[in-house]
Amino acid sequence: MRIAGRVTIFFECAGAFLRAWRIKCVGNMGSVVFDEVRAAGKPLGDDIAFLLACADRLVHVCGLWTGRKCFLRSYVLVSVLRRHGEEAELNIGMRNLGAKADISGHCWVTLPDRVALGESGGLWKEYPVLMGESGRGVRYWAGLSDSQGGGGEGQDSREGERSG
Repeated sequence: MRIAGRVTIFFECAGAFLRAWRIKCVGNMGSVVFDEVRAAGKPLGDDIAFLLACADRLVHVCGLWTGRKCFLRSYVLVSVLRRHGEEAELNIGMRNLGAKADISGHCWVTLPDRVALGESGGLWKEYPVLMGESGRGVRYWAGLSDSQGGGGEGQDSREGERSG
């Protein structure tokens, strides 16, 4: 992709980061909605790798004191992917619901064929129960308690995961 295209992706990432940061600061995960997928969006093609790198760097540098960064990164990715015509969805998984232990969770991005973008394996085992969908690009999952084998925040590898 040309330099101008990458500059555009960077500024789209920056705008999405600011929206995600505001949602996280307010603490209202129920306000997470995305625009409809743009049918005429400019496809990213091979620049998905650039988008992943851009989102990672932006969240790493600008999200220093925000605690877990998976929501910020996932929100940025879904916003930009949907803008470019990809049917991406933000997944919010929570564990230990109703338990005396601390509630924990993880956010990740999936594409239509259930590829978990930029994640290592195991998400479907950690968060097996789909609790609901917003219809606007967000899915909510319930997972195993930490004592039942659920880990912490997902590992950041560059391999996709396919469900069987």
